[in-house]
Amino acid sequence: LEFRRVLFRSKGVQQLTALLANTQEEFVDFAESDTTLFFRVGPRIYSVRKMPGKFPNYQAVMPTRNDRIVILSLKELVETLKRVAQFADDRSSLIRFSLDANQLLISSSSTESGESEEILATPYEREPIAIGLNASYLLNALTVMASAEVRLELLNATTAVQLRPHTDDTALDYRVLVMPART
Repeated sequence: LEFRRVLFRSKGVQQLTALLANTQEEFVDFAESDTTLFFRVGPRIYSVRKMPGKFPNYQAVMPTRNDRIVILSLKELVETLKRVAQFADDRSSLIRFSLDANQLLISSSSTESGESEEILATPYEREPIAIGLNASYLLNALTVMASAEVRLELLNATTAVQLRPHTDDTALDYRVLVMPART
């Protein structure tokens, strides 16, 4: 099995995913030219243009020391974020996570809509930490997770938050980084 590293636009990934979801074929044939990728799925051929350049070294920005870890119900976190985010500033979608003894306080406020805060119970016994995050980015990441629980990994208020499905299923072993916002 040979691995290839190629770049193509996310719209191409979405279209290829839709094509694969609507087929009974077990195999996909793959070919490439200097500028184009070709996928044959049964009688259909899908082509997409390659993007120039190399994929960034994502491993260089992956947090390695995020040692403040909380496990939350994915459904409960998403529902809470949706409620609290309604009161966030429209331009920044800024919400605040304040992690303290056995609780995560999620809050937002804006001069136009007021303020909101909710507390989620979670086992946590380390020093308190507060971080500002974009609610839209969090919700985009969380709504595609196929897990009952989510694992939030933090280090401090200026380091990316890492989100991962909390599951034993290795097929779901992926990570999402959300950069903090200034509060």
